[in-house]
Amino acid sequence: MALINLTTKIEKEGIFDSNARVVFEKQNEQTINDNQKESGDTVEISDEAKQKYAEYLSLQQSLDAMNQQDDAANEAADDIAKIMTIFRRIANGDHVPSCDEKKLLEYSSEMYQMAKNIAMIAENDDPEEYESVDKDEKERSIKSELSSMGVSGNVEAAASITESLADLPSE
Repeated sequence: MALINLTTKIEKEGIFDSNARVVFEKQNEQTINDNQKESGDTVEISDEAKQKYAEYLSLQQSLDAMNQQDDAANEAADDIAKIMTIFRRIANGDHVPSCDEKKLLEYSSEMYQMAKNIAMIAENDDPEEYESVDKDEKERSIKSELSSMGVSGNVEAAASITESLADLPSE
């Protein structure tokens, strides 16, 4: 039991890589085998127990695969929700960041055109100003714009300054 706890602690702390772990486990197995020889204790695992363990491993793999699919589905649903939010904002005639417009246009040019047409018909007299629905996308957009303008060096610092300037009230 102490060896298992030690192995778990070593894995959590990342002390050994996988090759060192194998060597460590072989040394532990040798120690266990030596102790069994000295004490005369042996443990036999029945075929039924081996089968149950194999089933457990199979179920664990299935569960892991389902969790990955669930994560991917949730991410896709979040993306669709962002697209629909952008569509609604544009259709209402509100102002959205260019990176959001680009995201909708890349997703579906037909939806983008429809939103623009609806906005022209609606003629919103008091449009709202919106932040990007995806903060990470806004940062990537600013960085790519700065890079395309030939800004070299620390693009992150330049993007931060540009973003700070954009937040200042205009006179």
